[in-house]
Amino acid sequence: MASYMPIILVLVSSLLVVSSHSQSTVPVVPGLSYTFYSSSCPNLESIVRIHLLDVLQNDTTQAAGLLRLHFHDCFVQGCDGSVLLDGSASGPSEQNAPPNLTLRQAAFKIINDLQALISDQCGQAVSCADITALAARESILLV
Repeated sequence: MASYMPIILVLVSSLLVVSSHSQSTVPVVPGLSYTFYSSSCPNLESIVRIHLLDVLQNDTTQAAGLLRLHFHDCFVQGCDGSVLLDGSASGPSEQNAPPNLTLRQAAFKIINDLQALISDQCGQAVSCADITALAARESILLV
């Protein structure tokens, strides 16, 4: 157990830093803010957290799926939610690109469920990319 103490301390301190940053009102860089949705969707974080608590109670491995989905969305040209698009008759989708074929379908369903919950309470105020990022962050914090 003693050999795990440094690792545990690093993890706990990292979580404290992340959670303290989520309460900050100071912009990360000009134009970005941890509290961007505080007026347009004040319950955003609790909507996501409550849904993910339910999801992760049944399967904690979904946190890894959500983190990976977020990574694949942000990998090439920044986070834009395009990995969520399932394509149409007019063209291919990112979901069908070879690197994305192994993304968990359950992660896509979780994001779709979150989008519906958030839209019900906040309208179309929250971007898909932000929902994906928030779901990845919250799921990792919860597990």
